[in-house]
Amino acid sequence: MHRWQANGSGACVNCLPGAHSDSIEFGNNCVIVVFSRPFNNHRRHSQQQVETMETSVEIIAPVIALVAWSMVMWVWMYATRLPAMRKAGIKPDPNAPKGQQMSALPPSVRWKADNYNHLMEQPTIFYALAISLAVIGNGSGANLYLAWAYVCLRIAHSLVQVLGNRIEIRFVLYTLSNIPLFGLTFNAAMFFIR
Repeated sequence: MHRWQANGSGACVNCLPGAHSDSIEFGNNCVIVVFSRPFNNHRRHSQQQVETMETSVEIIAPVIALVAWSMVMWVWMYATRLPAMRKAGIKPDPNAPKGQQMSALPPSVRWKADNYNHLMEQPTIFYALAISLAVIGNGSGANLYLAWAYVCLRIAHSLVQVLGNRIEIRFVLYTLSNIPLFGLTFNAAMFFIR
């Protein structure tokens, strides 16, 4: 069993004692990550080792940026939907089949809601990857660039969808946004494989 202790400065002071196998514990501005795997094949039967590593919080910045963009889309969605519902005389009906009332709204209004929903889907994978990379100390360098590339592509995808909904351009942007995700997934997996 191997334990990594980390905080923002790379040193861990007054951390929670007694972390269990395969766990993450937080306390006193410190993270203790415990994995029951050897560091490498040469130490497979070695005693438990404690290493201090610096977390890479830089990768949290693109996470916050995409969350902020999602909130922008939420405001934009309701800023267009509510006036459109009033204009169309639509009153929310809990008995109406799903989507029936919203289908009466203009497409340019529905596109905002559609995009907001999209931002609640695939980006959840990105959030999990970015936070994982930050915790294991791999949230800088190439991974940081991949994270920002993903965020920029998702924002571009949003703008294309809400401003004109050109499906062929959206498809290209969506496909391209998967490339950084694959890269981040590969890099995160390699931490445990190597």
